Amino acid sequence: MPSRNGQIIRRWIAFFIFAALVIPGRGLAQNAQQPVSPRSAPPPPPPQASPNEKATIRTAVELVQVDVEVTDRDGKPIKGLRQDQFSVSEDGKDQKVSTFDFYDVEKIEKAEATDTTPVTVPIGTVAAPEALREQVRDRRMIVLFFDMTSLQNQDLVRSTNAAKQFLKTQMTAADLVGVVAFGNQLRVVADFTNDRNLLDSTEFSTLSNR
Repeated sequence: MPSRNGQIIRRWIAFFIFAALVIPGRGLAQNAQQPVSPRSAPPPPPPQASPNEKATIRTAVELVQVDVEVTDRDGKPIKGLRQDQFSVSEDGKDQKVSTFDFYDVEKIEKAEATDTTPVTVPIGTVAAPEALREQVRDRRMIVLFFDMTSLQNQDLVRSTNAAKQFLKTQMTAADLVGVVAFGNQLRVVADFTNDRNLLDSTEFSTLSNR
């Protein structure tokens, strides 16, 4: 038979175990919690852009076209130059010349008017590079740009008259001229063309249609 003291001790041990299970301490309750897996945690909300913050678009250009005109002391063009006779540098660093083409604008300028073939190159249309290269070879490409947001009626009249004067007296057979106007949006009034009559008689009349 167990002694009375042994029974009392066992009762107190059982009581303390029962109390520990029913009324866990602060430290025991914290340790009993399962650790939260990082995968189960909700993802942080995406950063919200400020209403006054401007969006940034970044782009890179691997190839830049550089037009060069070489003349002698009398202002006459020098022909027959080679790629190895040119060097291009940016911020003091030499750049690779990937392609080299010679455009003989003078050849078309001196051609007879009857030898001039009508040429039209759409603005904003993606064409095959080689086909486009052949269309614009030996030609200058000029854009007449009209900012309709800042032109008053009298300014528009002066601008169109100056454009027509340019077409009449300065445009050559080697020039492909396009007309672009900007109002509520950018609008192509005339594609690149060497048809002076088309530019003068048809396309300029639409500039007033804002």
